[in-house]
Amino acid sequence: METLEIRQDLIRTFSQRFPAEAAEILNSASESEIIDYLQNLPLHVAKEVFLKLNSDVSASVLTKIDDSFFL
Repeated sequence: METLEIRQDLIRTFSQRFPAEAAEILNSASESEIIDYLQNLPLHVAKEVFLKLNSDVSASVLTKIDDSFFL
């Protein structure tokens, strides 16, 4: 496995097992960083992390995320 693949697998696994902790970390990130992060996760994992974000942060992200993300 390549280093990048290992990193991505670790991020996916962490987010899947600990969505609240992943969201807590993301709450201090910029909207663009959060969107990039969520778009690189499987949709069911991204949903769980997104639902755990601070409500102000998630509202801000919703105004900037492309609608195609939800399709």
